[in-house]
Amino acid sequence: VLLAEHLRAHPSDINRLAWLPKKLIEQALEKLTFTIQQISSGSIYDAKFEQIAGCKFVSVDHLGNRQRELWVFQTPDGKNIPVFSTDAIEAIELL
Repeated sequence: VLLAEHLRAHPSDINRLAWLPKKLIEQALEKLTFTIQQISSGSIYDAKFEQIAGCKFVSVDHLGNRQRELWVFQTPDGKNIPVFSTDAIEAIELL
């Protein structure tokens, strides 16, 4: 609960969780909802930022040799969206 509260107050600290056991991270993130910002468009000329509130954490995994993280969140309508940078997390709220 304390980790969840801290992340809600300091969303950018989500990048600093790598040293914690994965199970602890997942338990804390399951208590939160996220507002994710992504680029939405039908074409390059229609590109705009879209904010999706109420997303739930699904998973985080490391990709390739560069240890990039792939975060997956589920939107309120049940669609899973990938996020390659936690910079896309605009806000964090408690459930």
